[in-house]
Amino acid sequence: MSARELNLSINRIIMRANGELTLVNNRNDKEIKLPFVVTVMQPYNYSCKWEEATIDE
Repeated sequence: MSARELNLSINRIIMRANGELTLVNNRNDKEIKLPFVVTVMQPYNYSCKWEEATIDE
């Protein structure tokens, strides 16, 4: 019997944007500011390497 194991490596780019939405009430010109954060994690590269593994009997 034989066994193999996989070593998987994934590289990612993490991007974050901060912003603020401004809502205006047209009747009384009152403003409400809503802060927000958007985060995106994008994989851009990966590698796989199969290696022989031992079997404990």
